Amino acid sequence: MIDVINQITAKNAHLGKGILFAATHMREDPAISLSKCRALLEDIVNSVKQAEGYGLNDRIASLNGQVSDTIVTQMHFIRKMGNIGTHAASDANKQSCAQCITCLIAVACWRYDIENTLPTFKLVEPKLVSAPPKVTLQARYFIADAIHRTWSKVAVLTSDGVLYSEYLHYMNLRVFKRDGVDFTTFKASDFRFGADEHGHGYQPLREVTREQAQAFQLTSQSNWVAGYLAKIGIR
Repeated sequence: MIDVINQITAKNAHLGKGILFAATHMREDPAISLSKCRALLEDIVNSVKQAEGYGLNDRIASLNGQVSDTIVTQMHFIRKMGNIGTHAASDANKQSCAQCITCLIAVACWRYDIENTLPTFKLVEPKLVSAPPKVTLQARYFIADAIHRTWSKVAVLTSDGVLYSEYLHYMNLRVFKRDGVDFTTFKASDFRFGADEHGHGYQPLREVTREQAQAFQLTSQSNWVAGYLAKIGIR
């Protein structure tokens, strides 16, 4: 392999060094190796006058009938593997890199009219691992009205069991977060603010709509509800 790469380097130093880079990194970082192969392929295809089209896929497809089917197939394989390296890095592996580098060498040999002494083999694309379905959070909203000399508060309970609030305690921002609260069965009467600061809960909740929670005017602080919902992915 190194003899062929040296011949490629003599024709195009950037390409030869790039292939060596991909080969060097295929074990420790297969994703970056695949991405490098795709970038080098794009350089090659862009240098071919017959290649036409907006994207790499179209430019490769335009070579059908002008270039051997094997070379076109290898180009498409490198393109697909490069996309995996960029967008699905966890699916990249050493075997894919080895195939991709071998294909890139074959394409480079075709481009620069170098005899390719490497054996050809059946190309096998990696089986992509499906991402787990994204869980969509739901939320319930509560207001704790001012009582005695304690200012009002807003609280949000999300379906992952987190009861959350931000409020001022002696003008210092305090973030309240309690895990393990049952989203379905929780009732406003189940909780009162005050226990953390004063040792006993005395400020009750009432359930409200999202619109009411977001519009509620807090004393000496901005309403944080909309920002919190955006942060946890609720729109």
